[in-house]
Amino acid sequence: MKKNLKDKFANLFYLLFSLSIFVVMFIAGLKYGKALPNEKISDEYHFIISTIMVIGWLILYWLQLIIHESGHLIFGLVGGYSFSSFRIGSLFISKENGKIKLSRLKIAGTGGQCLLALPEDENKPTNPILYLLGGGLLNLITALIALPFAIFLRNVHLKYLLFMFFFFGLITALTNLVPANLKYICNDGYNISILAKKDTRSLEAFNFQLKTSSELTKGISLKEMPNDWFTLPPKEDLIDFLVTTKAYICIIRELEKGNFKWVYDTIDGLLSLDVPLLGVYKTLLTGELLYTGMVLNLLPIEQAVNINASLEKDYKALKNSISMLRINYSAELMLNKNKKNATKILAIFNKISAVHPYKSESITENKLIELTNNVYSGKPINESIENFKIN
Repeated sequence: MKKNLKDKFANLFYLLFSLSIFVVMFIAGLKYGKALPNEKISDEYHFIISTIMVIGWLILYWLQLIIHESGHLIFGLVGGYSFSSFRIGSLFISKENGKIKLSRLKIAGTGGQCLLALPEDENKPTNPILYLLGGGLLNLITALIALPFAIFLRNVHLKYLLFMFFFFGLITALTNLVPANLKYICNDGYNISILAKKDTRSLEAFNFQLKTSSELTKGISLKEMPNDWFTLPPKEDLIDFLVTTKAYICIIRELEKGNFKWVYDTIDGLLSLDVPLLGVYKTLLTGELLYTGMVLNLLPIEQAVNINASLEKDYKALKNSISMLRINYSAELMLNKNKKNATKILAIFNKISAVHPYKSESITENKLIELTNNVYSGKPINESIENFKIN
């Protein structure tokens, strides 16, 4: 109960800071307009200058996001990690075969992400807390550097630009460092609070995520990775979001291998437990329960309809996730029998899948789409699943 209240307070704190962006921009806009010289200057001039300034502020906001992810990169490298991938907005930068590769990836609830890789030498020490702190720290450092210039400069344009740069840096730092468990994700501060407890299970799960994401970036699929990496954590080890995220990845690997009955039973059991599942993974697991239940014809129609209805808002919020698009497509086709809607969803899926940075995930998702089509067309389920495993 206390933990739930703490999370709610942190979420409220996070929301208020996020809303303050618009409030401060509005107030600063009014003050900036009044600070402009008024003699012999037309209203059109005021409008043009104010518009340019607002555009400048938006650029500074994104600049602080870039600084934030760069902070993770810089402090992470200092902490013993190496480069894996870097994302700002939907621009995804990764390294494949020694070359920089550009692709597109959007993740709900995030403006960017910097994923690093563990050192090849397993004995080399790493500092995950420094890596996670790095983004917010660099935001604070750059904000504090800008503050005295914002106070003492006389040029009104530079003054307000630097003030907003300071404000965006401060807000970005606080919204990432003050621990918050949001609807789909938890922020850096929340992950730091988990790792600060120094539970070896949490650290192992954190390293596991970095290892698998790094291999995915190289084009290696989950099922091609070493089997000894993927031990599903027992119930007593499901103590935080890091460990349960490892459980999610282990389940998705079995989905990729075509072990649909195991996936269905495991998800059904996991969702019935009172364990801390990250929002996005709880949603995706619910979707996979629906998907495997439909493919294997294990879910009663009424239950499948209820699960699908519960995911309606998530389909929209996670509209850039190829997994959610595949689940939504399959539900429209197999459950709702709505070919028109299914065709629209498939077109979006194909567009996003074509630029998805993780090739193995795109391949798997397309195979799952093909499996949906085979089951829908009346082909024997066992034969369709065997073909899925072979191809």
